[in-house]
Amino acid sequence: MPNPLPFSAKALLKSIEGVVYAADEAGIILGFSRGPFLPESDGPATVPWNSSQAVGKCLFDLLQGHEVRNSYRRLHNAVWSGRRYSVGFEFRCDAPAIERRMRMSLSLITSGSRPAAVLYQSVLISETPRLPLPLFAADILTMRRHSHAGARVVTLCSYCQRVAWPMGAGIEERTWIEAAEFYRRGGESDVAVSHGVCEGCYERVVGPVSQLTAPDNPT
Repeated sequence: MPNPLPFSAKALLKSIEGVVYAADEAGIILGFSRGPFLPESDGPATVPWNSSQAVGKCLFDLLQGHEVRNSYRRLHNAVWSGRRYSVGFEFRCDAPAIERRMRMSLSLITSGSRPAAVLYQSVLISETPRLPLPLFAADILTMRRHSHAGARVVTLCSYCQRVAWPMGAGIEERTWIEAAEFYRRGGESDVAVSHGVCEGCYERVVGPVSQLTAPDNPT
């Protein structure tokens, strides 16, 4: 019989690049390790992570926006059920003066033949400086700015960081534009952000797993 690996699961999490966490079937976070990359927001539409507070909480409760939570549940369930052994996608996680491109992967961890956890890994692809766009300030994204009481609501796609335009338009009437274009069209920063998923990103990220009905071949 081969010797067991000479390290713990916690040590393994800490060694993986980026921001990493493992969650059970219900999305309860079992372990968390922050990598060397620490942006203002580590994942799409999440509250700022704190590893000491995240363990034991439901991942989906930490995601802002009904559409965002549902999209992650679909991805999580596809991996947990074995319909996909892993899924991955690129997303944006911008700061006011930085356009930040990242990649998220969800992978199945098994114990014997049974699922044990879904491993989430978020890694940095690139950072590009730009003129500051206040819409991506942390207090606006997390609705902590007091002036947001009664402010107009802007819907931001949590995957591509585009803005639904015009504000308040229905699904059939809206288009999705870059934040810089939002300001060029007269958008203001005294707004509250509602996190959603644009139609293009839903098809790109969630669409492939929505069509699956049977486990993939792991090879």
